[in-house]
Amino acid sequence: MGILQLISFFIWMLILIALSFLTDYILARLANPTAHRIFVGPGIIVHEYSHALACVLTRTKIHEIKLFEKTGGHVTHEKRNPVIMTFISMAPLFGGILVIILLTALFGSFGVSFHSGFIDLEPSGFPQAFLALLASAGYTIYNNIILLNMVTIFFFIFLYFVGTITAVLAPSSTDLKHAVLGMIIIFVLAVVTITTKPLSYIPGVTDYFQSSTPALDFIITWLSRGIAIGLIAVFIFLVPLLIMLAVKSR
Repeated sequence: MGILQLISFFIWMLILIALSFLTDYILARLANPTAHRIFVGPGIIVHEYSHALACVLTRTKIHEIKLFEKTGGHVTHEKRNPVIMTFISMAPLFGGILVIILLTALFGSFGVSFHSGFIDLEPSGFPQAFLALLASAGYTIYNNIILLNMVTIFFFIFLYFVGTITAVLAPSSTDLKHAVLGMIIIFVLAVVTITTKPLSYIPGVTDYFQSSTPALDFIITWLSRGIAIGLIAVFIFLVPLLIMLAVKSR
């Protein structure tokens, strides 16, 4: 793991957040406020309970959980140090991805196919990785719709759940505000780890793991796989959404 790969990881994460905001923005333009709130209702449940689960895991006291307010939902909790606040604030991003993974397994048992992919943390491989993720989304849509049978029906149900989650996958503006300082601290600590390679001073560790930063490599690798799945899921829902917006604008 190098510094450029670390920066690339954060860029991919920001792209996923930006596309989630775009998805919700387009959805809000296509539907009236009431229909929009009803559509994203299940996604809001996943979003807010991801916050709540992060609070439980970090032993952070929860004051209140609201799900179906006019402006969405929220979880209020005690203030903690910046790193824990970041973990809680960013929890919906990876909580939503985890639910999408579970949905792919559930609907996969009904024949729905989901073409997964990976992101390339090498900056030079960014364009190809982005196109590959788009292709995975396209293959998923085409292979499930072309069948025109019960699998197609299950796919549209799957598409709804993917849509309601991806529309609110991104942390809210308040969440991002709470996460800024913690993200900076985490980034600096990661850079220090990459630069100093503390585990390389322990005999045999580098040879055994084939890396001088095995823990960081493990975390980034698995989070990157989750982000790749999240991006494919966003693309799957964003494609028909953009078509509907284009038709409505004509």
